[in-house]
Amino acid sequence: MALCGRAMAKDLNQRLATLGLSVGQWGALFSLSQNDGMTQTQLADALSVEQPSMASTLKRLEADGLIRRKPHPTDRRSSTIHLTARARKQLPSIVEQVHATNSHALKGLTRAEIGEFKRLLRVVISNASDPDPLLP
Repeated sequence: MALCGRAMAKDLNQRLATLGLSVGQWGALFSLSQNDGMTQTQLADALSVEQPSMASTLKRLEADGLIRRKPHPTDRRSSTIHLTARARKQLPSIVEQVHATNSHALKGLTRAEIGEFKRLLRVVISNASDPDPLLP
């Protein structure tokens, strides 16, 4: 499974590079498109990445004019992160590249096989997300 994830990430990175983006940046942009106004901590948690990595990703997105930060309404130590109009305009092109990667990876599978594969992935993700009682 790790090999599959790495191969798909490599493919998507190559496609997103044509737009000046990376897989990590795509994750942040997608999450914000679903829940604009998240904090850096919320975004890092949603993407299961460490705070320093998220800070670096956000710094780059901000420099590229794709996000802007606003003071948090109730927490002076924090800020909320928002997509800019430029990012919203670019999202369809980004999503197109994500779909191209998925289509490339799934070529040769029937519709039924793709459906079963997605069902099985949901089970694996759910299992992997639950704490393993055998781990300390």
